[in-house]
Amino acid sequence: MQIDRDCGTKQGYLTKADAKRVARLMSSRHREGFHLYRCPHCALWHVGHVVPAVIRAAIQRLPTRRAWRVEASW
Repeated sequence: MQIDRDCGTKQGYLTKADAKRVARLMSSRHREGFHLYRCPHCALWHVGHVVPAVIRAAIQRLPTRRAWRVEASW
C-alpha cells in the first residue's frame, strides 16, 4: 500500500472502532471535538479536528489560486 503525502504524517487506524476510541480519548483530554473519516488515499481511518461551520463556510468561499492569477494581455 502506498501512502499519499496528504496523509503520510497522520496516524491511521485499521478499524473505525479504534479511531472512535482514540477520538473519544482525545476529546476528553483536549476539550475539543474530533471526527473520524476514511482516507481516500490510504483507506485507513484518521481522526481530525471538528471545524466549526462558520469557518468551514468561509474557507469554501475563498477564491481558488487560479482566480488570483493575473495574466498580461500585451
